[in-house]
Amino acid sequence: MSEPESTLMRAPGEATLARVGEVVHTLLVPAGDGSTRRVTLGPLPLLIGRTPPADVVIGAPEISRNHAEVLLRGGSAVVRDLNSTNGVWVDGRRIISEAVLAPGVGFRVGNVTIEYEARAERAVAEEAAMDADMARASAYVAAILPQPLTEGPVLAAHFYLPSARLGGDAFGYQELTPGLFAGYILDVTGHGVGAAMHAVTLANVLRQQGLLGADLTRPADVVARLNAAFPMEKQGGLLFSIWYWTYDTTSRVLEYCSGGHHPAILLAPGAAAAAALEHSNPLVGAMEDIAYTSARIRIRQGCRLYLFSDGAFEVQTLDGRSWGQPELTALIRTAPPGGAVRDEPGRIYDSVRAAARPGSLEDDFSVLAIEFP
Repeated sequence: MSEPESTLMRAPGEATLARVGEVVHTLLVPAGDGSTRRVTLGPLPLLIGRTPPADVVIGAPEISRNHAEVLLRGGSAVVRDLNSTNGVWVDGRRIISEAVLAPGVGFRVGNVTIEYEARAERAVAEEAAMDADMARASAYVAAILPQPLTEGPVLAAHFYLPSARLGGDAFGYQELTPGLFAGYILDVTGHGVGAAMHAVTLANVLRQQGLLGADLTRPADVVARLNAAFPMEKQGGLLFSIWYWTYDTTSRVLEYCSGGHHPAILLAPGAAAAAALEHSNPLVGAMEDIAYTSARIRIRQGCRLYLFSDGAFEVQTLDGRSWGQPELTALIRTAPPGGAVRDEPGRIYDSVRAAARPGSLEDDFSVLAIEFP
């Protein structure tokens, strides 16, 4: 998997907030992976360029080595063009030498737009504390994700990237008893903290086998028990979809139940087409007393199972087209012969990212690739 284009920050004086009438002056600088960094302006000018020793390094060919600088002057932020090749643009116009920035107005260097903010110090401190809390929550979500399975009768790998700091996707897999594996992927409706908290709760229940009365070896029973335990009226109106599976290594039978989730894709070695494992049941939490059903399929040696959230295929492309499941299925079918399953989730993400328009993907991106040797 290729590394996203990075933006490096080395802001001088960042430890000491620049105050003009209790106002903090900051720049919001986008990074190549869709995230944004907040850089505080200090007493020294902030240099923007393609390589160090610039304070903000944007490694793109259209950025000059010393492209621009931003400084504070008389309580205002000023951006200056340092004789760059492609210029500095403010309000759609290339500046001659320098321009005073108004709060909320961005300036462009190359293809990167940097936004300027001037806000009360207290508001900045409160946001920083919230960001720290969100970072800890994000680290916790990452910590409960399963480790890759690199040897044994089942191999598994995954790639996960939320569209915001916290996402509503969750997935897992484990060996229930010797030779019997189980796993799932789920997607909570909505975004943000509420969806993430619900997803984490569900993941912990399944990971710790804490779903009372459920037979984890029977996919339909698991989904039915989840439906009974997490009705939407007791979960703030949140619903979720799930694709739960078990695999018996002796019989090579895969049993699965979909609770409102889109099909998984099964790719057999040498097959001309990928099979969509579609099995229709309602979303989980919407209605009481649903009789969920499951399906079974015998797995050939070397087959791969792909599970994913809808963020992996609901993509707007560079040319304005909307992707769907057929495009993702076609992408899965291009898996290189003999390639390792551990590389598949990253390969799929890189391909989706290359096809999608710039910026963050619109929804959480989760892909699992499972191989049955």
